[in-house]
Formats: sequence, structure tokens, C-alpha cells
Amino acid sequence: MSFKKDHLNDFEKYTFLITGASSGVGRSLTIKLASLGGKCIITARRIEILEKIRENFPNNIIKAIEADLSTKEGIQNLLMQIEPYKDKITHVINNAGSGHFGLYKNMDAEIIYSMINLNIVTPSIITNYFVKNFYNGFINENINNIAEIKADNEVSASGVKNRYSERLLHIINIGSVAGVLPNQGIAIYSATKSYIDTFTKSLQAEKRKKDKIYFTLILPGAIKTEFFDRAEKNKGAQKIGLPLFEMKAEKVVNKIIKSIKKRDKIVYIPSILSVLPFLNLLFGRFARNLGPILFKEE
Repeated sequence: MSFKKDHLNDFEKYTFLITGASSGVGRSLTIKLASLGGKCIITARRIEILEKIRENFPNNIIKAIEADLSTKEGIQNLLMQIEPYKDKITHVINNAGSGHFGLYKNMDAEIIYSMINLNIVTPSIITNYFVKNFYNGFINENINNIAEIKADNEVSASGVKNRYSERLLHIINIGSVAGVLPNQGIAIYSATKSYIDTFTKSLQAEKRKKDKIYFTLILPGAIKTEFFDRAEKNKGAQKIGLPLFEMKAEKVVNKIIKSIKKRDKIVYIPSILSVLPFLNLLFGRFARNLGPILFKEE
């Protein structure tokens, strides 16, 4: 994928927070953004992997944070460590997530808790932190301007507007087509990704036109990463039968890069998957009947 020089310069102006950056899409996305000149703050549980990535881009990856975002303590630790950078971060990529492939009746309660925390609670709390800071930052700037009123009691409204217009926040939430097309064997995973779908769309509905705050929903199909291997190793999990439909992480990353530039609202990867909501309405029952083919009883 080629970029013009002015496109490259756009990324040089941005600072990205990327969760789940130690593997899969998160790792590939970090490398791509850093190579394009973007500044990156990355987080994951495996700090040794983050540090290795950072060694290759010492000028662009400004901080690597070890945090288990499936726990309350992990989220609090992340927010505490990014506090000095909160006004510099322009893009938040909520990529961290976990999955489980197998019948719901065989799922362990601990895995359910972990998936809900990581796939729902974590992106919700992180997004809330930055959205609040976006608007509170403007309020604080406004107060500071008022405090600096000249002796003649004149306030430059244009100055306030100009500074406000320069504020930028772009939240990119990584969902899944599983949230659009639920099926047997992925009950909790589908439910959490359905939340990301409606959560992001609701935030888009709340956005005022004048605000430079954007929300993008990424809906990829199956991606060839460690995600599937980990999901199949959980207690009570089964092997999923979709190897022919797996995409390379690089393809997904290139689509995300484009969506950052264009500030798209919804991105299906590949784009043909945009027909899924309609197919689900028409043939949902048929699709759900495919479940027993993919998940055999042991």
C-alpha cells in the first residue's frame, strides 16, 4: 500500500493508543502506524513483546505499557500511565479482545467473566475516559480564556473557537462480523461484539457535527492470527472449522489505515461482508443451522 507524502505527514501529526498490541492485528497495526511516522503508545499483557517492537521504532513508539485489561486493576493501571499523554493522544484503537469457540454449556464461568471484561468493559471505560477529556479539555480552555480577560473585559471568542476546532479525537473500535451474524459455538463472543456494534453506532448518533470527535466501527471476518489458537485452547473449547475464510492481518490493517484517513463510520473487511445484515434477515435460520457442522459434539 503506497502513501503520498502529504498522507504520511498526516500520520506524523497523530498519536495513537493501541490496546492488544503484542500480537495479531494490534502488532501489525503498531508497526504500520510507526512506519508511517505516527507516535504510538502500546499496551498488552506481554511486555517483553512490546519492548521488542519498540526497539525497532524507538522514535515512534513512545511508551509500552504492561497491563491485563481483563481486570479492573489493569484498566486503572493503563489510565494512570497514559495520564501525562491524554491531551496528546488523537486516536484510540480498542483492539484488545478474547474469544472462545465451543458450545455455551461447556464454557467455564471464569472465561465468561474475562471475555465480558476485556471485550465490553475495557473499551467502554477507555472510550469514556477520552471522550470526557475531549469535552472537559475544551471547558478548561474556555475557563482559562475567561481568566485571562483583558482590563477592558473583552474576550476573543474566535480564539476560543480556534483552539476548540483544533482538538481531535478518533475512536476506532474493533468489532467482528460475529456480532452481526451470531451462531452456535460463539455465544458470548458474538454477544460482546454485538455490544461493540451498537455501542459505537450510539456514540456516532451522539456526536455533534461541529465536534472533531469521530467513531469508527471495524467489522472484520476471520483473521489468521494467534487469536484463534488461544480461543481454541480455553477450557471447554473446540476447534473452529473456518481455515479457508481466514484473512491475513496485513489486509485488515491496510483497511484500518484507510478508515483512519477517511474517518469512516463502519468498515466491513472484506467489504463484501456488508451484505451480512441483510442475509441474516433473509437466511438467518439457515446460517444458524450450520453450527453443528462447525462444532461437533465430542
